[in-house]
Amino acid sequence: MTDPRQAHIDTLLQRLRETTVELRAELGSEVDMVLEPTGATPVLLHDTYRTLQESEARYHALYAEMEELYRVTPIGLCALDRELRFVRINERLAAINGLSVEAHLGHRVAEIVPNLAAELQPIYRAVLERGESFFDVEIHGKTPKEPDRERDWTANYVPRRNTTGEVIGLLVAVQEITERKQVDEERERLLAEQYATLNAVADGLIIYNARGEIVRINPAADAMLHFTAAQRRASVQERWASLRMQLPDGTPFPLAEIPASIALRGQTVLGKVLVFPQPDGTLLWVSASAAPVYTAHGDLLGVVSTFTDITACGLSHFSSRVSALPLSPEQRPVMKGTMAG
Repeated sequence: MTDPRQAHIDTLLQRLRETTVELRAELGSEVDMVLEPTGATPVLLHDTYRTLQESEARYHALYAEMEELYRVTPIGLCALDRELRFVRINERLAAINGLSVEAHLGHRVAEIVPNLAAELQPIYRAVLERGESFFDVEIHGKTPKEPDRERDWTANYVPRRNTTGEVIGLLVAVQEITERKQVDEERERLLAEQYATLNAVADGLIIYNARGEIVRINPAADAMLHFTAAQRRASVQERWASLRMQLPDGTPFPLAEIPASIALRGQTVLGKVLVFPQPDGTLLWVSASAAPVYTAHGDLLGVVSTFTDITACGLSHFSSRVSALPLSPEQRPVMKGTMAG
C-alpha cells in the first residue's frame, strides 16, 4: 500500500517539475534567476530544484531503509486506522496470525483474530480516545494459524498521529513469548520440585553463592547447625569459626580446611569429619562434603555442601579407640553424644 505522505511529496515534486518546464518555455534563460518578493536577494531556481532533488533522494533512501527494517524485524508490526482496520502489517505479524499480508489489509482486527479482539478492546479505546500508550501487555489466546493451541505474546500499543497531532489510529508491536513462558513455567516447576526434595532429605544441605553467602539451607541443616541471623550474614570462615568446630581428636578444626571454603576455591571435598560442641555439652559428629557449581561458561556459580549426622558412628569409633588405651577407670572420659536432625 502506498504511503500517503510519500504520495503527497511526489505530487508536489511533479508540480514543481511541470512549473519549471512552463517557466523555461516562456522565459528561456531568464528563468535561471528569480527574485524574491522584495527583489533584493536573487535565488537560483536550479539550485532550489537541485536541493529538492537531494532531499527527495535522502527521503527515498530513508524510506527504503525503514521498509527493509519493517520487513526483516523479528517483531510483528502493524498500523491500524480508527476503525481498527489493518493499514500496514509486516510479514512477521502476518505469519503469527497465519494469513498473508494482503489478507489483512483493509480488514478489521475482529475479522482476523476474533478470539483476541474482544480482550484488546479496552486498550484500543484508551489509545484512540485518550491517546494513551501501553507497553509490555501480555496476551494469551489463539490465532487462525493454530486454532487449537494456546499461545502467549507481549505487545506495545501507541497512538498513530498525523502531522497535526491528531490520533488517526494506533501502532502495534507484537513479540511471541510462548516458548519463553513454557520455559519459565518448567523452571518454576523444577524449582518447586527441588525445594520439596531439599526439604525432604534427612541430610543437611546448604547452597552458597560465589561470594560464600547462604542462598538456601534445608531444615535438616538448620536443625544440625542452628545458625543465627548474624551467622548467616557472616563470611564462610567467620560463620564456621563461631561454631567452634573440632577434629575427631578434639583439636580445633583448621578454618582453611572448611569444606565450603575449599569448594569456593574450585575443589571438591568428600566425607570430611567435623565435630560440633553443642550448647548442652554433647557433641555432634557430621560427615561433610562440598562441591563447586559452575555455569555453562565455566564461571563459578556457587557451592553445594552436605552434612550427614554420624554422631552414633563417631562416638562408637572414638569409644573403641579410648577403650584400647591403657587407662584406669578413673582416667577414662565420660562420652556424650546426640542424634541431631
